[in-house]
Amino acid sequence: MYLLVTNSHMRQPYQRSQEFLSTATAEAPGEDQIKREFKSQLLLVAGFKPEELEKMDVLGMGDDEFQETIRRKLVNLMEKNGARQKVVPAGEVKKHIRQGWEYAGTLPDGSVVIKLPL
Repeated sequence: MYLLVTNSHMRQPYQRSQEFLSTATAEAPGEDQIKREFKSQLLLVAGFKPEELEKMDVLGMGDDEFQETIRRKLVNLMEKNGARQKVVPAGEVKKHIRQGWEYAGTLPDGSVVIKLPL
């Protein structure tokens, strides 16, 4: 009597023993590594340089501290763009408000003064 063994019969046992036969394992990134990378990417988008990130304890920051760090950087970038206030035509106010500016007042000619948030 002969036993007929096909490739499909051997696949499952081989797959089950794969972890024991392989000398290299591919580890999935841990939760801390994923959080660090995510926060680092957000900081880069906010305008931080890679050298600045190396000096930060990204994982050690709480959510509030992390958000405040990004807020400060974005406000700082806006401040470098000019003074803390500027005058814009009334038709452009909504655009500037969406970009983070705050309404400060309306001038007699109808133009609007906007300011950077504190």
